[in-house]
Amino acid sequence: MAQSKDPVPTVWTEGALSYSSGLTFDTAKKMIDAGMAEAKRQGLLMCVAVSDSGGNLIACGRMENCMLASINIAMDKAYTAAYGKLPTQVWREIYRVLKPGGKACVSDLAVTEKLPDKVRECVFALVGCVAGAVPLDETKEIIGSTGLKDLQISVKKYNVDIMENCSDSFYKTVNENLPPGKKLSDYVISTNFTARK
Repeated sequence: MAQSKDPVPTVWTEGALSYSSGLTFDTAKKMIDAGMAEAKRQGLLMCVAVSDSGGNLIACGRMENCMLASINIAMDKAYTAAYGKLPTQVWREIYRVLKPGGKACVSDLAVTEKLPDKVRECVFALVGCVAGAVPLDETKEIIGSTGLKDLQISVKKYNVDIMENCSDSFYKTVNENLPPGKKLSDYVISTNFTARK
């Protein structure tokens, strides 16, 4: 059997996982319903999977007419993010497919300060990608570990400002869960990560 070139996360080999994520089926269903409601509002088809902290599937939902392959994609993404405590393997895949000298640019949210528990547990923050955003330093580490070089990071603060001031029920609810006097941009930034092979 061929060995994977990707390092196995320590948490997998040590078995030091917590299985008390606090996520129930009812909470997972709310997350799925909220994600699908937003997808419908945007005219998209979506499949959403929710895993516990051990990567075990709690619930999965697929919108009518969404491609069947999206079920496995959603479950794999939820598993990798939850069980491995890592974002999906997008940067390793980018490195794999880039030609030498090739350049990649990815736009994503990044956490600069630990999110308050109330926000991290908010269904809308989870579905809206705020609660699942990876810390900026961790993202830099992940990108560096792939072999990509010349990392440049540009911050697009206006994107988070738009989320803070919009009337969208998703981000309105997230903002309501912030401590008094705090803004979403105190915790999260919108970034462009650019790197070369």
